[in-house]
Amino acid sequence: MCQKLTWYWAKNGERLSEPGEEECISHLTAADGIVWRSWPKDREWWKATNSASLEKGFKFKSKIRRLRKKLKV
Repeated sequence: MCQKLTWYWAKNGERLSEPGEEECISHLTAADGIVWRSWPKDREWWKATNSASLEKGFKFKSKIRRLRKKLKV
């Protein structure tokens, strides 16, 4: 899963933005249902905490939509 964020802030009443770097993290689900994660170029995998409670999809989508509407971006 990868994400590329755009950072927004206000300075002197002006809305400024700057693109962020792309960040990726690999996920896999083992046969026993446990989700494991790893950073690119890292050989170590770690167990996702509370993997049983992880949600499918992008759970912040509605919050981001509201914030973008508020900031008019």
